[in-house]
Amino acid sequence: MSPRAYVKRAIPRLTVDCSGLPDRGPGISRHAVSDWLSRFEGRRLAMLERDRSARARALIELPRATLSAYMTDRPQSHLFALLRSAAAVRDLVDRIVVIADARVVQAVQMLIDCCCDPFFNELTRGERGSRPRFSALVDPSDIEQVNGLLRLVTRRPWGHDVDDHWGVVVLRDTREPEAAGMDALIERVTGSLQQHAGPDRWKKRWMLVADEDDRWCQWAKRHACQEVFTPQGAWCDPRTLPAFYSSGLMLASGLLGIDVVKLLGDADMIPESGVG
Repeated sequence: MSPRAYVKRAIPRLTVDCSGLPDRGPGISRHAVSDWLSRFEGRRLAMLERDRSARARALIELPRATLSAYMTDRPQSHLFALLRSAAAVRDLVDRIVVIADARVVQAVQMLIDCCCDPFFNELTRGERGSRPRFSALVDPSDIEQVNGLLRLVTRRPWGHDVDDHWGVVVLRDTREPEAAGMDALIERVTGSLQQHAGPDRWKKRWMLVADEDDRWCQWAKRHACQEVFTPQGAWCDPRTLPAFYSSGLMLASGLLGIDVVKLLGDADMIPESGVG
């Protein structure tokens, strides 16, 4: 899995030239502009501090709430549903094709890099502990990559051997500008799975994490797909720890066989005073 780098464009810095203004006096003066800029900077710093505190709270509260719900009422908890589905699909396929924007795929790749063998995809199924290989599609315009991956997963007829079986995981963050452009990619990959696996088998191997009002969430419900989840916790930048407690990343962790409960328990032990 080699997602393209997710790069945010730098916002140009604004400058104010007050050299032509009088020092003081009625109307706009250098003193008035300086006072306004000082108050503006104070508000900016206060906003940044509130944002930092919110991210710190998310780091503490999301894993704690998720773990608490799982321990209190396990069968009804969001985490239990994710892990149960991940375990079921893990046993049915030898490769998972992840469709997501580059930012989310980067976070999945970080999980693999931290928790799996460096050559995880090249190992046999037994050497991988029966965990599926992971491949990602992040760029709908990269036709060669899409064609190559679909040729790889459909090169042999769908038989009884799980080594010939594959599945799809769609992780949708509709706030991302790339989300609308991914529709054609999802349609094509889903169509290939439907054709290769057959009219009934594909539904057990197709998973989605998306908002309730997302078009693919409605589509999945019309087709009676079982493995559909709405996000718990905001999608996050993969450089921040809360990303790893979002529904999409916990689902990926479950497919990889990572002990998500232990991961949440370790996060719950982080002292609030140490978050910042």
